[in-house]
Amino acid sequence: MRVPAQRIHRQLVSVFRSWGMSEPHATTTAEVMVETDLRGVDSHGISMLPTYDKEFRAGRLNMRPIWKTLRDGPAMALVDADASLGHPASVYAMNMAVDKCLASGVAAVSVVQVPANTAAGLSTIKSGTGDVKLAVIILFASMMIVSGVLVPLASPDQPVKEKTEIGAAVKETVLSGG
Repeated sequence: MRVPAQRIHRQLVSVFRSWGMSEPHATTTAEVMVETDLRGVDSHGISMLPTYDKEFRAGRLNMRPIWKTLRDGPAMALVDADASLGHPASVYAMNMAVDKCLASGVAAVSVVQVPANTAAGLSTIKSGTGDVKLAVIILFASMMIVSGVLVPLASPDQPVKEKTEIGAAVKETVLSGG
């Protein structure tokens, strides 16, 4: 059965609005979920809706988040997504990263307090001057869902200490506030 992407988008927006999500956040979330499926990442597209429904009904998803920028610098920021679905917060953070990159040449923005997030590879290209060709947002989730169980990974008070080969200095700087 083939269902047009626009129809799925409208249905997703309707579901998220019925859960109390704002129109802009519902639209962004639906766009990201549908685009994720269209790119062939079925694991993090619309198939996640039953999981989101379960988490929403259990009270673990905030549909009216108030995002906070916990740390902010010329080329970095740390955004608290307030236990919301990660799609709108990730788009917000990605746009923040692009703006910072345009101003400083490089940027890293992370998002924490995201119980359920989007496919990390989804990004948007934005350039006011043509200098930035690609922006990548790195998501450091503080919570994740493993087999339907919410598992804490880190918090803004307890930085993640392990290092990765790529971006270890940025990650440590962002999470320590230095």
